[in-house]
Amino acid sequence: MTSPDLSIRDANLADIPSITRIYAHAVTHTVATLDTEEPTVATQTEWFRHHDERHAVLVADSGNTVVGWASLSEWSTKAGYSGTAEASVYVSPECHRQGIGTSLLQTLSSRARDVGLHVVVARISSTNETSLRLARRCGFRHVGTMKESGFKFGAYVDVDVLQLIPASPRT
Repeated sequence: MTSPDLSIRDANLADIPSITRIYAHAVTHTVATLDTEEPTVATQTEWFRHHDERHAVLVADSGNTVVGWASLSEWSTKAGYSGTAEASVYVSPECHRQGIGTSLLQTLSSRARDVGLHVVVARISSTNETSLRLARRCGFRHVGTMKESGFKFGAYVDVDVLQLIPASPRT
């Protein structure tokens, strides 16, 4: 259950150390991301600078502590994909199963709709049942599996692709 003091807000540069800490845990301990190089504040700051009004970075804040984050990232630089973004959600390991991921992904999906994105895509390791359940709970639908498309911790990883087509803000 989500804590009553949880708030979801736009991230800012002061949040980068917390975002980095949360992401570093996912990189070094899980297949929630297929990144294999531990992030630094410098690399995450550069990543943050590639986001804008249309490609938001949000944080979940509880008691003035960032306990999770989510982002919409550009899917492709090709103009025909300008209405598509990729969603990412990460929660501090000590805060799992508290509804934070759901709050983040629901807010992110609403933001995607509000800025006029047509499709939001999520790529999730096929063994990551927690993230797959989260995405499905928030309306994402499975559209395919990329077999052995990643490699981490000495093994190939299948990646499920899910997508959400947010309702238009005008409907």
